[in-house]
Amino acid sequence: MVGFNRLGGDSIYIPRESAMRQQMRMLDTAENIFDELDRIFKKKLEEGAFLGLVNLEGLFLRHCSLSSITTFTFRSLKKLRSLWLDENNLITLPDKGFQYLSQLETL
Repeated sequence: MVGFNRLGGDSIYIPRESAMRQQMRMLDTAENIFDELDRIFKKKLEEGAFLGLVNLEGLFLRHCSLSSITTFTFRSLKKLRSLWLDENNLITLPDKGFQYLSQLETL
């Protein structure tokens, strides 16, 4: 079982079809500086960014230079309990951006 994953030093790649995606419970990208994050997120989180991470309970996206998210960015994260978006460049959030996160306790 994958309990906690932290991206560090080098980037990590988990294929969308990997069983590891379904087992992952925590993902921490906080304060990581690497070019892959810019390439993947392009400073915005779009629909499907976390597709397949159905058991994710904690998502740490601190200091990622994010400037926007869409209404459906977190739609597949139905078990998410903690979401950390601090220290980003988010000016506004979509009105219904968190409507699918019924388990969310910490934002």
